[in-house]
Amino acid sequence: MEGYNVEIASSYTAGRAAIERQSFDLVLTDLQLPDDHQGGLPLLRAVKERSPDTEVIVITGHGSITEAVEAGKSGAFYFVEKPFEADQILLLAGKALERRRLVSESENFRRHIQRREYSSIIGASKAMQMIYETIESIARSDANVLVIGESGTGKELIANAIHFNSLRADKDFVKVNCSALPKELIEAELFGYVKGAFTGAIQNRQGLIAQAKGGSLMLDEIGEMPMELQPKLLRVLEERRFRPVGSTETFEADFRI
Repeated sequence: MEGYNVEIASSYTAGRAAIERQSFDLVLTDLQLPDDHQGGLPLLRAVKERSPDTEVIVITGHGSITEAVEAGKSGAFYFVEKPFEADQILLLAGKALERRRLVSESENFRRHIQRREYSSIIGASKAMQMIYETIESIARSDANVLVIGESGTGKELIANAIHFNSLRADKDFVKVNCSALPKELIEAELFGYVKGAFTGAIQNRQGLIAQAKGGSLMLDEIGEMPMELQPKLLRVLEERRFRPVGSTETFEADFRI
């Protein structure tokens, strides 16, 4: 009928069975149904309990303000009194289904925005949507990432979002501020060292690269890294292997930077 797939139920019991069996976009029910002590309002409530998004139009031959208010409180889209024209019902059905579509799209958008807020990053502007799309695209890959921006723009929040939405999210996210470490210690912090490698190295120590195994490593202020150390880091990125300071043994590097 008019392009709609329609199922007919002749009583409250049959209607209740139908909504238990499957979901509907729209239900039309008479206020009086051929079941003892059952009617359209109990069916309306049953529909809304099972599927709150389903729209319901209630039809009656002896409408009253009380019944109309009760139907509205129970979630009815519209309360129609007999007699009515078929075109009237078709028009109401179209409006009800349009509202259901708009509500569904609004809810989906709300959920999408909520998912995209990434905990501490909040924003729904067009510019932020572009950033969210970039984060989602990057997070799905295992590529190394360079995050740039002015101080205070949230670069670390972006890095967090990328890691915690990636396939490495269940592993460690190790962070180091390259500008806060003495230049002579950065190599030892990154690669680790073995006992006796230098004065004060009284025992083996695991570096940040090893700690980030399976996870991600954030090098904050990477521009402050000493020039002489950058080729060593590049080699790790290319070969995926590293050597602790003072060691002759190399180890596998499995991290995202």
